Amino acid sequence: MRIVVNDIVAVPNSGGVYSILTDFYNEVLNYSKLHKDVEWIFLVSGKFLKETDNIKIICFPEIKKSHLKRLLFELLNGKKIINSLKPDVYLSLQNTMTLGVNAKKWTYLHQPLPYQKEMKFSIFKRLERKMLFYKWQIVKFKLNI
Repeated sequence: MRIVVNDIVAVPNSGGVYSILTDFYNEVLNYSKLHKDVEWIFLVSGKFLKETDNIKIICFPEIKKSHLKRLLFELLNGKKIINSLKPDVYLSLQNTMTLGVNAKKWTYLHQPLPYQKEMKFSIFKRLERKMLFYKWQIVKFKLNI
């Protein structure tokens, strides 16, 4: 079985998102000692995870450089790259799902923005634009629309 894990947005010193990646990676390390028939491929933005016999690391540092590059990856380029790896399972640890992946798909949703109703964000307020974008982006991609 081949499992592809996508967490390109996580980088060291980025807080919770990076700790989720490292915690999951450490669990995979322990799991892979007993289950050598499972191949893991991590898509990340830098070389901060260690490869083993059944854990491969593929780095995409350019995607982390802008929201546009990440959006293009999630909408267009990512499916080609991920499908070329022929995964049985695709797991996204970054709140969004890459469109067009031909595998069983799972998204680890750790951002509650799409579900909150108390706050409204305005595109006209500079400090709220990023939150509005995240809320819109997560709602669209979590349903794989």
